[in-house]
Amino acid sequence: QVHERLGGEHGGSGGGASNQGAALAKADGERRVGDAEASAPRGPRGQLLLDETHFPLPSAPTLAAEAETTAYGVVGKVPRRFTDRLPGVSSLGVFLNKSENFQPGGTRRDAYGASIAPPSGTTRDYGVMLGLLGGKLNLRSTWYETKQTGVSAGLSTVIGFVARLEARVLSRIREGFTAAQLQTKSPGITQTEVDRQVALWLASPFPYADRYFSNPNPPAGQPLQPMVPPGTEDTLDLFSKGLELEAAYNPLPNWRIIFNVAKQQALQSNTGTTALRLIQERLPLWEKTPNLPTTEAYSDSVQSESRSAVLAQYYRIANRDGTLRPEVRKWRFNVITNYDFERGLLKGWGVGGAYRWEDKAGVGYQTFFDPVLNIWRIDPAKPWYSPAQDH
Repeated sequence: QVHERLGGEHGGSGGGASNQGAALAKADGERRVGDAEASAPRGPRGQLLLDETHFPLPSAPTLAAEAETTAYGVVGKVPRRFTDRLPGVSSLGVFLNKSENFQPGGTRRDAYGASIAPPSGTTRDYGVMLGLLGGKLNLRSTWYETKQTGVSAGLSTVIGFVARLEARVLSRIREGFTAAQLQTKSPGITQTEVDRQVALWLASPFPYADRYFSNPNPPAGQPLQPMVPPGTEDTLDLFSKGLELEAAYNPLPNWRIIFNVAKQQALQSNTGTTALRLIQERLPLWEKTPNLPTTEAYSDSVQSESRSAVLAQYYRIANRDGTLRPEVRKWRFNVITNYDFERGLLKGWGVGGAYRWEDKAGVGYQTFFDPVLNIWRIDPAKPWYSPAQDH
């Protein structure tokens, strides 16, 4: 059950590309969470009793976040006495807008349990406005940049894979096994080598068992059960920039044509820094104990599971750092036209049409074999593209 309060206070005068003035905003969020399935009592028909009497929420908020954000916009227009001296120019102006954002939301914690700040970002755009032909043709160019920090990277599964590997190996060690049982996966391994790897593992216990094992010391004969605490996540940062050109033309009072062309690019960085730190902390042990089994049938080992589940899945997301995101279509343009009939049998009717073209978009990546990590990784320099589209 979740109780959440999100609010905002605003002051000043507000936004848009042609704003004049500035705005100041204050956003705050509070979130209180209780585990209904584990703690709430049940009624006579087995239903969860979630009212405040039977299942009171924690008195203190699980998450309390607050930040102040600002937004402002400035427009400057050249006086008519100057634009009248320019052939064909009816108006000329420039604009600048800048805004900050803050998104209070659910509790997020990194791989080590530290609280993750809510996502935040800034956007800046600026440009030029030009009127021609007595106002019949209006041109506008806009350049923009957006920065976002603390965006969820979707790495909770990878963190869970680390916990699963650690729990599985320790469970197999508690059960006991011999070199003979590992011959299918590790042909030729000796009991001396098995004992050496087991000793190394026991000498370097997982320091976060209390966080990632449901019971770090289960009864004899029961395996360790890995878990990922709710809200466990890691983050990445995004930077995007672009250019947009727009033209609105009225060849006649009842005929309007709008043309728009845009270019945009997005870049990813700082992906999963704490998840990577957790992996790097345990990786030396994994490399020294490659033959220890992770499954009850001894069909998988530390070496294969750490590479296929942990490293490969981490780099599937993090490999894109420092490269453009190909799923963002680089170019697009639109044209729209409308004509209204003002006389004759069709008076009051209108006709129009629109056309849109979008650039190719990335749908995946080619892969390459990394001889250092001994895994297959995506090659961010070689994306697969879907064809351009038009509508």
